[in-house]
Amino acid sequence: MHSARAYQKLTISLRLVAFLAAALPVSIHAQPKLFSESSPAFSDVLQKAQNGEFGEALEDLAKEIADIPGPVRGFVAAGILEDAGQTKEAIDTYLALADTPLADIAHFKAGSLMLKNGDTSGARAALGTISMTSGSFVSARLLLAKALLAEGRPAAAEVVINDLLEDELPGKVLFSARMLRVDVTKALGNLERAHSEAFLAWLYAPNRSCQDKAGATLQEMDAPILPAHLKLRELIHAKGKALKTMGNAARKRPKALKKIDPGLPHLISGIAHRAVRKTRAKAVEDLELAVSVAVDPWIKDYAAFSLGRALVLTNDDPKAFDVFVELLGGHGPFAADAAFEASKAATRLKKPDEAEALLTTCLKEHPEGGYGPEIRWELALNAMVYGEFQKALDIIESALTRLDFGDCLLFGQAERFRYFRAVALERLGRSFEAKEELMRVASGDPWSYYGVLAASKLQGMDTQLDDLGLKRQTDESNASLGAIWMGRLGMTAKAREQLITLAYRGMLSTADIQLLLSMGISSRHHREFFRGGLDSDVNLQLTDRFKRPFLNEVQAACEQTGVDPALIYAVMQVESGFNPRARSSAGAIGLMQLLRTTARNVATISLQDPKLARTVGRPSSNIMIGAALLQELESLFHGHLPLVLVGYHAGSGSGKRFHRNFRHLSTDLLVEVLPFRQTTRYIKRVISLTAGYRALFDADNQGPLRLPLCVPNDLGPFLEKRPPEV
Repeated sequence: MHSARAYQKLTISLRLVAFLAAALPVSIHAQPKLFSESSPAFSDVLQKAQNGEFGEALEDLAKEIADIPGPVRGFVAAGILEDAGQTKEAIDTYLALADTPLADIAHFKAGSLMLKNGDTSGARAALGTISMTSGSFVSARLLLAKALLAEGRPAAAEVVINDLLEDELPGKVLFSARMLRVDVTKALGNLERAHSEAFLAWLYAPNRSCQDKAGATLQEMDAPILPAHLKLRELIHAKGKALKTMGNAARKRPKALKKIDPGLPHLISGIAHRAVRKTRAKAVEDLELAVSVAVDPWIKDYAAFSLGRALVLTNDDPKAFDVFVELLGGHGPFAADAAFEASKAATRLKKPDEAEALLTTCLKEHPEGGYGPEIRWELALNAMVYGEFQKALDIIESALTRLDFGDCLLFGQAERFRYFRAVALERLGRSFEAKEELMRVASGDPWSYYGVLAASKLQGMDTQLDDLGLKRQTDESNASLGAIWMGRLGMTAKAREQLITLAYRGMLSTADIQLLLSMGISSRHHREFFRGGLDSDVNLQLTDRFKRPFLNEVQAACEQTGVDPALIYAVMQVESGFNPRARSSAGAIGLMQLLRTTARNVATISLQDPKLARTVGRPSSNIMIGAALLQELESLFHGHLPLVLVGYHAGSGSGKRFHRNFRHLSTDLLVEVLPFRQTTRYIKRVISLTAGYRALFDADNQGPLRLPLCVPNDLGPFLEKRPPEV
C-alpha cells in the first residue's frame, strides 16, 4: 500500500512533466555532472532504492527536487517500480513520459516489459512510436518484428525488417536483422531461401558468438557447416598478412585443400593474387579455374563473384557484368552482392536503364544484403552521370527523409547526399537553394572531403562562405537534451548511443559534438565526428591529430620538389601511420609506402640520383622519393589532386585509364564512379587530412585547400628522362 500511494502521487505529478520539460532551460556542459552529484536529495533517493526502500524512494520522487527535471524523476520512478516488481505501474509510468526528451527510451522500456508479459499488442503500440532519431529505434524495430512474428504475422514482420535493412546498420545489428529475417522467411514457408540467408549471416557474422548462433540455426535446418564453408569464412575475413599466408599455402600445398573442395586452392590463390600481390591477370586465371572445378555450390558462387571483381580491376567491365548477372538466377548468399556490383558495372558501361533495374532488384528482392543506403546512392549517381538531374534530385530527397532530420552538422551518408542535392539543384538552375545546401556542408566541416568540395564549388559560383549570412551552429541543440539527461543519470552507453544517432541524423551542433567526443567513443567514431575549423583554443587541442614528425625531412623534400607539405603529411599518415618500418603485403615499404621498382624509377629519372633508391627504407630517402612521385603525378594530371591520389594509390596506369574513361564527368562525380572502392576512400581521407594540415600549418599562406571542379582534357609528362642539371 505504501508504494501504491507513492505511485498515485507520482502519476499526478507526471501530468506536469511535459510542461516542466518545455520550460527547462537547456544548459549543456562539456562534462555535465551526474544528477546524484549535483543533488544530495536525489542521491538519497537512489540510495534508498538501492537498499530496497522502494516506497520511500517513490514518495520522495513524487515531490519536487531542486535541479532534477520532472521527466528525470518520472524515468527513475519507473525504474524503481520495475525493480519492485510492479510491472504494470512501471509501464504506465514509462508511457506517461510521452512528449518529453526521454519519451523514446521510456517507450522502449515499456515495450520491452510488455513483450515479457506477453502483451504483444501493447508492445507494438509502444515500440511503434519510437522515432528514427532515437538511439533505441533499431532495437525497437527488431523487437517490433519479433512481436509481430509471435502474433503469427510473419508478412508484417517481414515489412518491418526489410524497412530496417534500408538503413545503414553496424555489424552486430545487421547480423541480428538477418537472423530475424531467417525466422520470418521460415515462417513464410520459404525454407530454401531461409537456408541461404542463414548461411549469409553465418559467413559474415561479426564475432564467434554470432557465428555459433547462426551455425546452430543452420544445424536445426539440417544444413550443417562443412569444412569447405569454414575455409570460405576464413578466406572472407582474412586481410593482409593472413591472406598472404593463405595464398602461399594454397600454392605450395594444394592437395589438402583439394580434398575439401577442388576449387578451394584456386579460389584462395586467385583472391590472394587480386588483393595482395596485385597480379590481376593471374587472379582472373585462378578464379576462372576455381569456378570450373568447384563442387560445393556456394564455393562456386563465391568464386564467380570474386572473378567478377577481379575482372573489374582488369578494366573488363563487359565480362564482369555478365559474370555478376549469371549469379542472379536464384537466391544464393551472394545474389545481393552480385546485383549491386553488376549495377555499378552497368553504369560504367553506359547502360543506365539496366543499372537502375538491377539496383531496384537488389533493393526489393535482396534486402538481406543490407545495401539500402548504397542502393539509393547508386540510383542517384546513375541518374547524375547520365544528366538526369531532376530524377537524381527526387531520389536524393527521398533518401534524405531517412537520413537528415535537422539543420545542424552533417555526417556519413547525409553529408554526401546533401552535397549532391546541391549539385542537382545547381544543374536545374536553382542556384540559391544550391548555395544554401553548399553553405551547410562547407561550414559544417571545412576539412571534410565534401566540405572541401562544397567550398570549392561555392568559390566557382563566386560565393564566399559568409555571403549568405549563414553560420555554423555553435549553441547547444534541444535535440540532445534527452541524451544529456541519460548521461547525468549514469547511463553513459545509452547517452553515447543517442548522441551518435542524432549526429547521423543531422541534429547535433558543434557544442553537442564536442560533448560526444569527450564520452569515450570508438576511434572510428572519433575520426568521423571530428570537425575541423573550430576556434583557435580547440585547434590547439587538435594538433595531436595532425602530427608532423620528420619535419626536417619533409621540409627538404618540399624545397626540392615543390610539393605541398600538407599533402605529404596527409599521404604519410594514411599510408603508414608515420611508421618508418611499415611494410605492406604487396611489398611497399616505409613512411610513403613505396615499391622498390617505383622508388628506383623515380630516384633515377625524377631526382637523377639512382643511389637514393638503395636507401629507400630510410625516412629521408623515402619521403624525398615519395614527394618526387607526387610531383611527377601532379605534372601528369595537371595538379588535379583526386587523379594524383588515384595514381599514387592505384598506379599511374590506373589514373590514366580513369582519366580516359571518365574525364567527361565533373571531379565530384569522377571520384564516386571509380571502380576501386579502396581508392575512392583513400582519396577522400587524404584530401580531408590535407585540408586540416593546410589550415593548421599553412606557413606559406596558400589559403584553404580547394579542388578543381573539372577534369583536365589532356595529360602532361610523367617520369620522362631529362638532361642532367648543369
